[in-house]
Amino acid sequence: MKNKILYFGELRRSSESNLLFITNNIISGIKEIKLSGYIDLFINNFDLTLKNSLHASKNFKFISQIPRAFLEIIVATSIVIFFISNMYETTEFDLTLLSSAAVFLAAGLKILPSIGKVINSYNSYKYYYPVLGKIHDFCIKIEKINIDKSNKIKLTKNIKLQNISFEYESNNKVFENLNFQLNYNDKIGLYGESGAGKSTLINIISGLIKPDKGSIYIDEKNIQNNYLISNLSIVSQSPFFINATIKENLIFGLENKKIDDNEILDILKNLNLMDVINKLDKGLQTSLGERGSKFSGGQLQRLSIARAILKKSNLLILDEATNSLDKKNEAIVMSYILQKFKDKALIIISHDLNILKNCDYVIKLNGNKIEKIEF
Repeated sequence: MKNKILYFGELRRSSESNLLFITNNIISGIKEIKLSGYIDLFINNFDLTLKNSLHASKNFKFISQIPRAFLEIIVATSIVIFFISNMYETTEFDLTLLSSAAVFLAAGLKILPSIGKVINSYNSYKYYYPVLGKIHDFCIKIEKINIDKSNKIKLTKNIKLQNISFEYESNNKVFENLNFQLNYNDKIGLYGESGAGKSTLINIISGLIKPDKGSIYIDEKNIQNNYLISNLSIVSQSPFFINATIKENLIFGLENKKIDDNEILDILKNLNLMDVINKLDKGLQTSLGERGSKFSGGQLQRLSIARAILKKSNLLILDEATNSLDKKNEAIVMSYILQKFKDKALIIISHDLNILKNCDYVIKLNGNKIEKIEF
């Protein structure tokens, strides 16, 4: 029994640790996970881990009740034996009284703890009922959401946003009747103050959020339902990584995972990362650690850019994706990106106008208006 308790205790500990880890991964990398189409994988993994945790808790509680149950049986049996052993020394009236008392006492001893548990369970149910009601209502709503059934669309020509309006629940209006167009081979710089709506705009473009009003056209087709652009990559200033090897992170979300190491190494070389890779004993098989904890911010940003290049997307969005790099590496990285995406669409979001000078044109988000910036 002791070994069983230790086993289920360790299973619960590891399961709850994994639950926190998976939850952190989903929250921190929700954009990349949704765009990669791997949301079901993470949810199924979470569901399996949760079941393991519940299984361990259930069995632990069952096993922990066994000694108490045995003790109650022993005590009840001892009382009955005691009264029976004294039957022959008493009168018929006393025997009946003693026998009845023994039965009721034994039954009461056995039933009272169960009655107490029922009362405690009922009180717990009443205590948690408001929360359970909210969870129940939320689960019903979730069944009606078709996020995972979003249309996967490949961008080949252009994206057009027409009279787009969007506001958050706090009545914070971000866009009203906004118009925006991105052609297939455009290189657009996006500039604006914090809170101007830059991230909101790219989330609408990619299909991660839906505008309150307006029309979205992709390759001249009016998109009415939820959608995700499958051949799009977003590189943020805090890129998402799982606790796996460098190579596993680089091919994360790719349809074709049979990528030759030489192709990966060539990209890393052009991103000025080979000095880092060559110092690692296991090379591409080196673990990044939890959320890339074993590498610097600039190295992680370049690895994220390498992953986007490997995906061979038709649209790359860089959201402050080089702000952890020094000027030398930033110039090297931007030159390589412009080379790889010379015939594809590119959106660069930055507070540094010097980086945006490489774009065909730069626009500034100013309230509900888009203004072109002249250099």
